[in-house]
Amino acid sequence: MQPRSFPSSPPPEVVTGDRGARTTPERLVVVVRRYREAMHQALEAQDYRPVPPTALWFVIELARQEGTVGELAARLEITKQAASRLADQLVALGYCDRERSETNRRQVLLRPTAEGRSAAMVLLAAIQKVDASMLASLDSSEREVFHRALAQMLG
Repeated sequence: MQPRSFPSSPPPEVVTGDRGARTTPERLVVVVRRYREAMHQALEAQDYRPVPPTALWFVIELARQEGTVGELAARLEITKQAASRLADQLVALGYCDRERSETNRRQVLLRPTAEGRSAAMVLLAAIQKVDASMLASLDSSEREVFHRALAQMLG
């Protein structure tokens, strides 16, 4: 059996982009980290219990519209298993409640608690603050193009 051979390392401009710029996925990760950090800091500043990073978006989506685990999983584009774990964590933290459907006893509805709704408002305010900071260098037409491009990428 011959040992596997690997191609030589790509040239630096392929790895870093021209003039050392990051790749698109790396840039997106940095942006998401900035939002996540601001969201955690905002919750901490107002004495909310910490929320796991993956549950931040769940808190917001649940405050927008209650639903079943399956519905929330579909809206957040995560698996039902992941949504169920996040719901368990948020119930334990007091950010949401489970309630059996009166029409279909097998179905469990997730609803935000008052604290969950309030935490979602804190998170949305933190997002707006980061938006304002990161988009400040763009004029209104550039912001519009940016938002349209994001919408188009997401389909």
